Amino acid sequence: MEQNKEIEKVIENKFLTPSKFALEIEKIVATENINYIDAIVHYCETNEVEIESITKIISKPLKEKLKQVLNSQDYHYQIGKLVDQLYHQEKHVLPSQSRTIYFN
Repeated sequence: MEQNKEIEKVIENKFLTPSKFALEIEKIVATENINYIDAIVHYCETNEVEIESITKIISKPLKEKLKQVLNSQDYHYQIGKLVDQLYHQEKHVLPSQSRTIYFN
């Protein structure tokens, strides 16, 4: 029985679990003073992880926090402002692809 616990600890230390990922995101939110979506993007960029690959390790509490950010007026304003800035650049180029993250 004790050997199983040791194996579980080794696996948990080597792999990113939903709880470990949520703690990392919470730390980033607190230290960088950014919202949860930006924290996930920051984490992925810093650790060279594809954003699409983290959808399965987002815990339910973290999903709820992400939904709150997505539904906030401020976030919609920021997205609108960003799109407006992109559109009014010299070349009038909008991003050719947008990323969509689907939560299970």
